[in-house]
Amino acid sequence: MKRFKSFDTIRGFCMFAMVVAHLLGWWLRPQETWLAVAYLAIFADIVASGFLLISGVSSMISFRSSLTKAEISDDYNQRMVKNEYIYRGLLILIVALIYNSIDAIRNLNPLKIWTWYIPMTIAFSILLAYPLLKVSKRLRILFAILLWILNSLILSLLLPLERQGNIFSVLFYILYNDIEVFPILYYLSYFLIGTVIGEIIYEIY
Repeated sequence: MKRFKSFDTIRGFCMFAMVVAHLLGWWLRPQETWLAVAYLAIFADIVASGFLLISGVSSMISFRSSLTKAEISDDYNQRMVKNEYIYRGLLILIVALIYNSIDAIRNLNPLKIWTWYIPMTIAFSILLAYPLLKVSKRLRILFAILLWILNSLILSLLLPLERQGNIFSVLFYILYNDIEVFPILYYLSYFLIGTVIGEIIYEIY
């Protein structure tokens, strides 16, 4: 399977746009914060969604390529394909938790260890998507649509209970901390759509 440089270009653009967003927040003077607000309003969701989408595309192409290799190899099997996929997700999760821990220490807030920054969202998207990689493309699309709907319903139910100090507050913390970044239920749907696109591309080429 050949490497698509356009995927790397899109991924690189998304990463660059995220870096710019952080730099704007750190370097702008108070009277110029409107520029950061405008930038985030225009690009934040597009860039994050695009990054999760292209991650899904790349993950699926890599997964299908590995399965094909396992079918024709005596030294490489489907169990090894699964392990490599899971290990990749766990490695990203470790990096994400290290990043979150540094952010928690910097802000003197231990609750920020569990924050849906993009590395943790990607890690959980990879891990949660694995059971769906072998189902049909239509079923994955349907599941992504259901996630969009469920996310809106769950968020509307939990948001008023965010600080009630009960089980619903804990659930809100798990699913939506911090709600202004990249909560898993919403962005996992883009990753799943990406796996569908990746599988179509793999089948074509």
